[in-house]
Amino acid sequence: MASNPIRGDTFSRYPNYPLPRLAGWLIIDRMSHNEAPINICQYRVKPGHEAEMERLLAAHWPALRDAGLATDEPATVFKGLPSPQPGGPHGADRWYIEMFRWTSPDGPRIAHETPSIMAVWEPMGAICEHLDFPMYQPLDLHG
Repeated sequence: MASNPIRGDTFSRYPNYPLPRLAGWLIIDRMSHNEAPINICQYRVKPGHEAEMERLLAAHWPALRDAGLATDEPATVFKGLPSPQPGGPHGADRWYIEMFRWTSPDGPRIAHETPSIMAVWEPMGAICEHLDFPMYQPLDLHG
């Protein structure tokens, strides 16, 4: 099983990102080529670009799957909510979280060389003010 080093630099690089702080420590730095890592993508969209981001997210996992880079299990996507108190803490407006499983640890590298994936990633990068793509492994805490 891969090691799970604590990466404190995640918080110093991105002190204001609200999602998911505790899980951010479980970034996998080393994994065997037999594991299919889970990517939990975090996107903070520039104001006014939410509809465009949602269109791109709808195309993202199908493009990865069609290229053989993501498993057949559809991505799970979350849209952040604003703080219950205007201007208060714990707001996540303009944040999106996307979770999917790569078919192999080489997926991200191959995706950067795949035009159909870059056709989604490049516009995503242009409309986001923050992007983070840590990979995780599930823990069986109840088995």
